[in-house]
Amino acid sequence: MANFIDYRIGSRVSRQFRRVAQGKTDIVMLDNGEEIRNARWKYKRLKFSASFALLTPEAQHELTSAFYAANAMLYLFRFRDHGDYKVVNAPLDVGVGTTNPVQLTKRYYFGPAYADRLIQAVVKCTVHDAGGNPIPGTLDAALGIFTPDEEWPAGGVTWSGTHDVWVRFGSDEFDMTLHTLDIATADVELVEMRAHR
Repeated sequence: MANFIDYRIGSRVSRQFRRVAQGKTDIVMLDNGEEIRNARWKYKRLKFSASFALLTPEAQHELTSAFYAANAMLYLFRFRDHGDYKVVNAPLDVGVGTTNPVQLTKRYYFGPAYADRLIQAVVKCTVHDAGGNPIPGTLDAALGIFTPDEEWPAGGVTWSGTHDVWVRFGSDEFDMTLHTLDIATADVELVEMRAHR
């Protein structure tokens, strides 16, 4: 059974969230003052939080409906991270000469270093060979997995498109204060998770 609801919460709600990227690093201090560091997570994940000061009745209804339908923290749903939802010519690690499916990722560069981010909840995707020609195939948009119709070519493969993020509520409690009939306040946290079927 899928752990997600394939539906995106609206922009009137999502635009107000603050984004925090999270990793998990173990640090061991040595006797000489140096340290040993080890990253435990292959991919970073995001956490989104918002302190809504003026929730309109429409936004109140949307958040409340999402909380109930997602059964609090149980099910994931789509969220648009307006600060980072586009991918342009991200390289794909394909099995040249095979039709093996590939997981879509996004690459972040910092000088000579880079890190990849696993991408799911895809909205739009085009895959290209090294010459810029489109590669036809089948996309599992929920999981971000692309399977080519023919064998992967040599010379490099990239993809471009847009994506959402799978999130769940950060608590089994939903606290909203109604100040007037039209205005409410609420603190909401959403946590990025991986979807699976």
